[in-house]
Amino acid sequence: WLGILRSFVTHTPELLSKMRRAANDDLNDYAMAVHGLKGASYGICAAMIGEEAEFLERAAREGDSRTIVVRGEAFIVSVERLLSELEELLAAAEGEKRERATTPDPALLDELLEADRHFRSLAMDEILTKLERYEYESGGELVEWLRARFEELDYGAIQEKLEEVLPGRQA
Repeated sequence: WLGILRSFVTHTPELLSKMRRAANDDLNDYAMAVHGLKGASYGICAAMIGEEAEFLERAAREGDSRTIVVRGEAFIVSVERLLSELEELLAAAEGEKRERATTPDPALLDELLEADRHFRSLAMDEILTKLERYEYESGGELVEWLRARFEELDYGAIQEKLEEVLPGRQA
């Protein structure tokens, strides 16, 4: 879950910027940005945000610029408030003392590779979360790199890197 929340916090500000830029100029761009925010909000169980995003997306698709002007900015401010609260939550969670390990567990990396090959993103997130519980003497940068590629949905790069790191695991 932390990875999903981290992804929401990372990617949502750009959607909000797009909404602000498009609100007065391009309702189609606005609809696309708010559509992305709608899906992401439902994905983190922020139903009230998702429902308002759905309402604003419908208004934008119908060309109702008045509704966008009246309700859009208040919506963006409420999402920014949620982002702030999530950032505090993530900082607290990430500030917890982590156990130490020599290197990332090869068995977990192998599980991650298999989940990646089958595009099982929920399993990938869970495995990455397990890997992130540790502070590594070496290999910690690999775990950070894997998380960043996962958040970018770059499954091909993850597979290549893990096949390189795990001998004998080429497809």
